[in-house]
Amino acid sequence: MQKYHFTHNFRQPNMAMRLFRKIEKAEQRVFPVRKKFAGTLAFGSQWVSLENDLVQVLLRKDDRIRTMFARGFLVDELLVPTMLNIYPEFKDRIYYDRPEEFQGNLRYINWWDGSPYVWREKDYETLLAARRQGHLFSRKFDAEVDKAIIDKIAGQLLEIK
Repeated sequence: MQKYHFTHNFRQPNMAMRLFRKIEKAEQRVFPVRKKFAGTLAFGSQWVSLENDLVQVLLRKDDRIRTMFARGFLVDELLVPTMLNIYPEFKDRIYYDRPEEFQGNLRYINWWDGSPYVWREKDYETLLAARRQGHLFSRKFDAEVDKAIIDKIAGQLLEIK
């Protein structure tokens, strides 16, 4: 919808950058960005579970997708939700268990205790409960933080087989 530069987050303010930003803002006032897709633009998780027929539609609409997203930045969280607004017949066939918390698509990720939180052995029962609720995947594990949880889950999976 509009350009956003992260310069204030990653660099110390300096005179050249402030001048550049002023010129850029003036240019955007004179030549505003067209908002051709403003009514259909949507936001959601870039991790999705899709049925084959929706994937085929997305592949057939490759040119339209390029037109909408080619010059964007970090558009992976816009692509599928926006296309679902354009093709609403697929909306009820996308898996969301808690869309307000970004927890859909069969993956269990704890964003509320970290970004994302690294699972530890003390979280084993929580992960089992998530599995019973239908989650197929979980994120994030780190052997340098807690290898015991990885060993415990791997051991359980080997017993199932």
